[in-house]
Amino acid sequence: ISPSANPDGQVKIKKWYDEHRGRPWEGRMPWLYHTYVGHDNNRDWVLLHFPEQRLTAQKIHNEWHPIYSHEMHQMGGSGARIFVPPYQDPYDDNTAPQVMETMALVGTAMSHRLISEGKAGVVKNAIFDLFTPARAFQIYRGTARILSETASANFARKRTLQPDELQARRGGTGIYDPLKKSWNFPLPWRGGDWTFRMMVEYQLSASLAAINLVAGDPAGFNLAQYRAFKWAIDGTGWPYAFVFPAEQSDPSSAARLLQAMQRGEIEIMRADKSFSAAGHDFAAGSHVILLRQPFGAWAKTVLEIQHYPDLRRNPDDPPVVPYDVTAQTLPLMMGVDAVQVEQPFQADLSPVKEKIYLRQKMASANGNDFI
Repeated sequence: ISPSANPDGQVKIKKWYDEHRGRPWEGRMPWLYHTYVGHDNNRDWVLLHFPEQRLTAQKIHNEWHPIYSHEMHQMGGSGARIFVPPYQDPYDDNTAPQVMETMALVGTAMSHRLISEGKAGVVKNAIFDLFTPARAFQIYRGTARILSETASANFARKRTLQPDELQARRGGTGIYDPLKKSWNFPLPWRGGDWTFRMMVEYQLSASLAAINLVAGDPAGFNLAQYRAFKWAIDGTGWPYAFVFPAEQSDPSSAARLLQAMQRGEIEIMRADKSFSAAGHDFAAGSHVILLRQPFGAWAKTVLEIQHYPDLRRNPDDPPVVPYDVTAQTLPLMMGVDAVQVEQPFQADLSPVKEKIYLRQKMASANGNDFI
């Protein structure tokens, strides 16, 4: 259990609420609730800039490899009461099919329990897609990302909604009408009071449903996770490697990119001698990431050029817009030269065991060099 992904912000909001409770502005603190990124520090799953994300990635996902991780979020309060997986299309193509099925299975168990308890307004296959790794670190490590988004009560303040005030979020491949029953929205919520206690009760039911499901078949879920790792190691249809030439126009950015790969426990090799691959000559000291490794899907998805699919509900409709980020190609974003190599090649490579830093000689005013 990681109690909060933004503990400082949570303290700020609680303090503001306590001081202004009962006033119209009790739930709207007038400053940022994350000191550095304002709001969406949960998008920091690629470079892992911030300690909250870095600790979660390294001390939970990289060490424990849970079968699933359940993230409790809040969403707008005028539509469904809670979202659970499966997500709407598109999914990142680098998501293991075993992980996709575990997400769908656990989310459906959540929906089943909530509906059975008479908790209305449960939606799935709508609102949220799973295209960008910017908010999905764990799915490339055999862990199902279970997102639940509960309708906000404006922090701890009760909200009262009339049926004509309910509306669905526009956009995406999955659709639902908050006033009509459908396969992905079987029990509409008809409006009324929505309280903080109700939010907690929905979240608790969803959590227990997931725990009970997975705890009932540990061997089956562990085997699915193993097969997700094997899927990445097999890398069927994948490029063979990404090569980072030793000579870079911005060596400091290249070092930062490779550091991010190391934070995600990507295995990096260094060339002991010069070699050739994909029509390029690479000097000794070039870095190589071989994609067929347990977390290779993550390296692949943040290094290759993304192609957001052209999704339409029918031929006359405009393309469906994504929920979130459409591309995260780190070499392009950071100005780093990286060559995608499709076929295996011969090279003398040694694993990099130390942390990668930029090392350059600089001359001081008195002519002495220092590193």
